[in-house]
Amino acid sequence: MNEQEIERRLVALEKTVEKLRSSLFPLANGDMTPPNISRITSIQWLCANEYGITISDMLSRSREELYVVPRMLAMYLSRHHAGVSYTAIARRFGKKCHGTVMHAIRSVSSKCETDKKFRAIKDKLAVEIASWEKDPIVDLETEPKA
Repeated sequence: MNEQEIERRLVALEKTVEKLRSSLFPLANGDMTPPNISRITSIQWLCANEYGITISDMLSRSREELYVVPRMLAMYLSRHHAGVSYTAIARRFGKKCHGTVMHAIRSVSSKCETDKKFRAIKDKLAVEIASWEKDPIVDLETEPKA
């Protein structure tokens, strides 16, 4: 199996996972409570929801601004609120290089200085994520305590 075939299968798998996730966790009217999943995935979900796209759209290789802006914002928020390395964030976004995450963080910081509307969205999402810290999200990979 060559690299292109592996990449094609990974993209297909991501789309399947996204379809399953959206059927298991449909959005309720105005409900902003993210599904009970890992912190980075929850941040991806929150950003995708804010911009009206799917997580699989966000994780795609598309360079359209419609997908790039929420992707970079999710990387920024993941770095500031998930407490994980650039490399770990890059992997969760399907990127090979931590430099992509570093660039996203610089871009979001710069955009916040010049775009008040974007800064307001970032701040709103940051407040939402901070509220999760008061009521922690349980990772599905760990079993709940009895």
